[in-house]
Amino acid sequence: MRPNLFWYATSELSQDAVLCWLLSWADKKQESQNPILHKVGTSFLDSIYENAKVKVPASYENIEIRQQDGGIDILCIVNGDTAIIIEDKTGTNPTSAD
Repeated sequence: MRPNLFWYATSELSQDAVLCWLLSWADKKQESQNPILHKVGTSFLDSIYENAKVKVPASYENIEIRQQDGGIDILCIVNGDTAIIIEDKTGTNPTSAD
């Protein structure tokens, strides 16, 4: 079994922090700070777009991250015009919208 960071970061806020940290590296301003982490952050965001079947932006010029904003676990605003909402729950099962 592959190691899983979330075995160790078991609280929801710990998980939120890791995801926010990773998303923050996607910002174009971070590319010169650490090109490898920037690539990991952009790859993560790319995968979110691809999973949603939405066109991936040519670049991530600006990433704004808000935690626990209006009951949303993570709100990531990309390039000032796209909102990505991440709800991460621990110890729960998916529920129906019915």
